Amino acid sequence: MILPIQIHGSNVLREMAEEIDINNRPEIDEFISDLIETLRTTKTGVGIAAPQVGKSIRLFILWADRHLGKEPQVFINPEIVTLKGSKKMGQEGCLSVPGVYARVKRHQKVRIKYLDGDWNPQEKLIKGFESVVIQHEYDHLNGKEFFDHLSKEEFEKIKYKLDKLENGDIPELEYEYSLT
Repeated sequence: MILPIQIHGSNVLREMAEEIDINNRPEIDEFISDLIETLRTTKTGVGIAAPQVGKSIRLFILWADRHLGKEPQVFINPEIVTLKGSKKMGQEGCLSVPGVYARVKRHQKVRIKYLDGDWNPQEKLIKGFESVVIQHEYDHLNGKEFFDHLSKEEFEKIKYKLDKLENGDIPELEYEYSLT
């Protein structure tokens, strides 16, 4: 089932997501399928977190290499162990903040522990673009949006666009969305 994506201004995007109880596996497995199907409906999405579809749980999908035909990766109850490498500036956008882009400074390496889509424990060092996407999606689990990393001056440059989204002025999108 395709789930509507929450747009900036929705309260769930600012909540601290709850850890997933592994006893709820059947329900979570179905939700993971829906989340992946939702991500597939977007033309450019490379990741999506559960809060972005209104469910405040610690889960996100990474699909940074979708253009290579690879399958999305599932991260259940992820925990960033360390952020490594120098920080690099890169352009970011978000399915929940359509039409808004900014240059964000992120670490180039991340060590992360999580359960994969088969519920097996993993710990990996991930580099480059995938590392950036992981940090972005992980922020969603902690009630943060990418523009929270901007300086006051950079934030002021995009504030009017954020205000428009909060007031329901949404650009035309290829995916379903919700304002609540």
